[in-house]
Amino acid sequence: MNVAWKLYFHAAVKNYRPLLFMLRNALGYALQTMCMILVAAGPASAGDILVGGSGDGTRVVFHLKADDSISPDLAEQNQTLIVNFPHTVAEPQTIQDRFMIQSLSFDGIKAVIALKQPFTYKASFKQFPSRFVIDISGKTARETEDACPVRHFEIIPGKARFSVAMVLKEGPLPEVRATKGGRIFIRFPVEFPCTDIQRLLEGVPQLQFVGLMKMANGTTLTLSLKEPFILESTRADRGESRITFVMSTSGQQSPEARELTARSLFDAGNRAGVIVTLEPQIRSLSPGEKILLARSYWSVAFPYKMGEQSNKSLSLMNEAIREMPESPEQERLQLEYCSMLIRAGLPAEASSTISRLKASGNDDIKAEASIREMDILNRAGSYQDAYAAAKRLMMGLGGKGLQEDLKALYSATLADTYLGLNDHPKALDLYRQVLAADPDYPGEDPGIFARMGDAAFRMNDFPQARDYLTMAFNLSGAPGRQKYLLMLGDSLYQIGEKDRAIVVFSQVENLGAKGDSLVIAKLKTARIIIEKNTDERGKLPDRAFNEVMDIYETLKASEEFKDKSLASLVKVRIAQAYAKHGDWEKALETYHEVWKNTTKGDSIHHYAQVEAIRSIIERVRILYRDSRYDRIYAIYTRYKPNFIKEMQDSATLFIMGDALNRIGQVEQARSMLESSTRGDSIYKEQAFYLLFTIDVKRGKYQEALIWNTIYLSTYPKGKDAQIMNDRRGEVLYRLGSLSAALPYLEASAASGSPLALHSLSYLTDAYRRLGMPQQEQTALDRIIAFHPERVSPIIEEALYLRAGQAKKAGDFTRASSLFQTLLDAYPKSSHAPWAMYYLADIAHDQGDNPKARELLTHIIRVSKDPVLVSAARVSSDVMELNRDLQGYDAMKTGTGRK
Repeated sequence: MNVAWKLYFHAAVKNYRPLLFMLRNALGYALQTMCMILVAAGPASAGDILVGGSGDGTRVVFHLKADDSISPDLAEQNQTLIVNFPHTVAEPQTIQDRFMIQSLSFDGIKAVIALKQPFTYKASFKQFPSRFVIDISGKTARETEDACPVRHFEIIPGKARFSVAMVLKEGPLPEVRATKGGRIFIRFPVEFPCTDIQRLLEGVPQLQFVGLMKMANGTTLTLSLKEPFILESTRADRGESRITFVMSTSGQQSPEARELTARSLFDAGNRAGVIVTLEPQIRSLSPGEKILLARSYWSVAFPYKMGEQSNKSLSLMNEAIREMPESPEQERLQLEYCSMLIRAGLPAEASSTISRLKASGNDDIKAEASIREMDILNRAGSYQDAYAAAKRLMMGLGGKGLQEDLKALYSATLADTYLGLNDHPKALDLYRQVLAADPDYPGEDPGIFARMGDAAFRMNDFPQARDYLTMAFNLSGAPGRQKYLLMLGDSLYQIGEKDRAIVVFSQVENLGAKGDSLVIAKLKTARIIIEKNTDERGKLPDRAFNEVMDIYETLKASEEFKDKSLASLVKVRIAQAYAKHGDWEKALETYHEVWKNTTKGDSIHHYAQVEAIRSIIERVRILYRDSRYDRIYAIYTRYKPNFIKEMQDSATLFIMGDALNRIGQVEQARSMLESSTRGDSIYKEQAFYLLFTIDVKRGKYQEALIWNTIYLSTYPKGKDAQIMNDRRGEVLYRLGSLSAALPYLEASAASGSPLALHSLSYLTDAYRRLGMPQQEQTALDRIIAFHPERVSPIIEEALYLRAGQAKKAGDFTRASSLFQTLLDAYPKSSHAPWAMYYLADIAHDQGDNPKARELLTHIIRVSKDPVLVSAARVSSDVMELNRDLQGYDAMKTGTGRK
């Protein structure tokens, strides 16, 4: 890195070294306290008290009103620090157990800070923005024993003069005398070892240590004023235990001396002192003074957001460059100015200068200009071009390689390129290399931790993302804070720290009252509230439901709600809340509204559809469990054309099909059941069985045979395998495949299952149609064997058929027995009249005419079958005729007539 760059950034980083040290050591404790997250909201508003730090130190920051340069009184009592402000600066607050702090109680004016251990502290007032800072650290054993009454020095800048306060321990104040030669003698009435005075005076350019002299009646500390400072007066404040040295600079100060003073203040890290010294003479400043003032403005504008201070800085730096002659020093300043423009979000304004500096005759300037070009390309999203620029730079360097002070800048910029190219592991590795080589680099690039968090987040390394993003916000160096706050909140959410995630999402609102990020943060907050409060039954209680609905109502009233996509997303979330609350009808109607008002292909259209289907699945399963088939049918009817049409969950499709089948909606049930077989579910076997039975009932035997075949081949030992085997013979019989049906019917008939009787019935008819009378008779006998234990139309039919066969074969005894059994067991059978007729015929043939006439008379009297009645009358008449003829023959024989 060139000299000018080093000079500027050394000063810019200096004030942040204690904070960076704490941040590095605080990584393991990054989220032990939400004060570190609260800093993420950016510059705190007036009245805020922020606490941060690590196990080695703690920083307390009181943010004051703009231009409020008050200096409070500090007092120490045992392990308690008391801070008294002259007027109210904030609302009362209480903080417990933060780093070294046991408790902090603040009533608006007075802060009482109880520490966990013996401590030392430094207090300072900082401007831009106005804040009072106390850095607390633990005492070492040596410090505890050290009786030095001087605690620390404070620089208090003013508009016309400077003040330096020497803060003392409680006790008698020393006597102070000053000489015209600029010596200050401070006589303490006690002897003490005070070996750390020179360290305490670091960063106080007005004073320097001369000596410490032990005297008979005490100790004298001698200090001297540095030029061009003049001691105006001293002020002792016993209540505050401090002595204030009020100073000014010589009115006759030359520009050279003024610049020397400003440079001394700048090197000491006193940016406010530089501004107070040079700002009144801003119209007559030399280029060197303008550069110092510009760098001071830029430093207090950390992390380099555009505003009043940064605009002044850029303007002064530009003026100084124009006033300087062309030289390598001017080129280095141009590079510094371009880097400021880039940091300020104005990379386009730096492009032309960077292009020109790439042609510099100085190799280090050329190299840095090339790196700045990569940075500009990265910020424009041209990551491929940035990668090519990196390749050109390294090729141009040949074997020389980059100079040492540019390596960190190059690696960080190349890491940005890899981050843009989505090579997140490579990017993160390069960022880590940068910090390992230069721990103070975040002072130059305050957004580096945010980008490291971005890379870790995209690698799903959420603990690392949380740590890096927290460090980024503590450094107040995260451009695009809302984006990174959302990442931090998501990281906390992913690792289960949901309460802290809510706190982080709430900070997005503090950064702006509107914007897409605010809407997203509110939606994420509502989601966490729902997840945290949903009970074991999946139910969202009223309180949490009302809380999230309030969030959604505020979003509906926002300007962003006019965006149709965003409005639709909010409505989907509202529907989700309804579903969790048990308001299923409202949930589904809201999903349907979003689905209807968006177009297919839109992500929100698909999102509404997926969520609606998920809700239908959940609701339908509950209804099925409770046998509420009518409600399932209502959902099916309402959403059949849209959500159910797109449903692919096989289990739910089966449930709906089964419910529809149970309430008699067979055709619609069949469609759902068939769809359910296209995927895997625990109901698939049952679906094949139901489809088979439905198609058998519908008389669709070919389709039924297909389901039967699929079932038996897929589930040969399934729950309904026996029934499917038994009924396969029936289906084949119905289809006319009689020979193919025989083995299945025989097996079923022999199984003794409830279907055996039906199988014998089909088997009997199959044998008859195949011309196998013996087998037919055997099958009929097997059916008749179920009598009298079973009563069935099949047995009734078999008795009639088998009796007819026996009669035809001349086995009248068997026939008569079977016909009589039919009449006794099934007196109302449709075959009963004909059975009587055949019994009458058999009785007649066997000579039992009275019985025959009795049966025929009964048939004629009760039968409504004209054919049967006619046949009975004919038979009866024949029997009467035969009887008459027999009577005539007998009479003829008796009278001797022939």
